[in-house]
Amino acid sequence: YENRYGECIISREAQKSQKNGETKHGFVLGKGGRPLYGAKTEKFVIPTKNWKALQGQEPVPQISTFKTWSDACQHGAWYFMEEAKNAAKGGHWKVSLLMADRAFDCHTTARPKGR
Repeated sequence: YENRYGECIISREAQKSQKNGETKHGFVLGKGGRPLYGAKTEKFVIPTKNWKALQGQEPVPQISTFKTWSDACQHGAWYFMEEAKNAAKGGHWKVSLLMADRAFDCHTTARPKGR
C-alpha cells in the first residue's frame, strides 16, 4: 500500500536467513526506499503490535486496522478533529485549520457514493 502523498509504503516482504536458508516474512513500513519499521509475521494481515525500528526513529508508529474503508475514514476524521481542537487550545490556528481540513477530507471520503 502507498499513501496518497506517495511518501510512505507498507509492504509484505520475504527474507531468506543466511544461517539456514529458511524464508521468513513480515511487513515493512518505508519511505523513499528506506525501510523505517518492520514486523515479523507469517500471517497475511498487517500486525498492530511488535513493530521494530529499522532505520526509523523511536517510538514506532501505532498501527490500526479496520474492517471497512468507512470505519478507517471515520477514525481518521475523529483523530484529525481531536488534533485540530488541541492545536486551537494552544492558539496554533494554521495547524488547527489544516487538521480540520484533513478531518473533513476523511469524513467526506467515508461517505458511500450517491449520499
